[in-house]
Amino acid sequence: MHPTVATQLKAFNLAAIADGLQPVAEAWLKLCVEHLPVRDKTVERLQGDYRDLMDSLPVSDPAEIEGVLRRYTRGLRLREGRLTATQAKFLTEALGLGSYGVATDLYQYVAPLSGRSESPAQGFSAASVFYIASHRSLGLLWPSFTDEFRDHLCAPPVQQDLIGSRGEVLLEPLLREHSRWLARIIEQQKADRADSDDDEMDDRWVDGYDGAIVRQLP
Repeated sequence: MHPTVATQLKAFNLAAIADGLQPVAEAWLKLCVEHLPVRDKTVERLQGDYRDLMDSLPVSDPAEIEGVLRRYTRGLRLREGRLTATQAKFLTEALGLGSYGVATDLYQYVAPLSGRSESPAQGFSAASVFYIASHRSLGLLWPSFTDEFRDHLCAPPVQQDLIGSRGEVLLEPLLREHSRWLARIIEQQKADRADSDDDEMDDRWVDGYDGAIVRQLP
């Protein structure tokens, strides 16, 4: 295939994925944050849609993945320093801040990222935590904010590029780092699948070859 054609097809594919991911984020916002009904949508179905879209991402540069994720944040109506009252309430509940002694999944995920003596990050912006919360909720079947990624974010050199003037992790650099991480993960996944397909074809060839030999025996 001509390189120009391949590039155009890839760009079309990424645009289609972005077109699909934005309404998934919009529907999740309505269902889980605003508690509004969405026709023919459940959280479980959105999780399946998220999985299918993320799984279809081709090997890409981080900047290309970043473009897709920006459409996702647009679906969340998410901006730094501009959470709505409803979004802020959801975040408070998701972190368990209003319940004594309750350590939620989200709180346990973000807590190790800040507050350590060696950590440049001393906290999070509300937008960055909301971004994490959405991916943690939608990514049940295709986890993108994994424990491995959290450990990566804990590294002081990585955190230096994520924080603002007050030491808080900001949405914009977090999104960029997430894009870099996904680009590496997707490349590895595609390589593993290619190796698996090659191994399967080798097994089929061996099985067929052995069968041919058997049939030739008297």
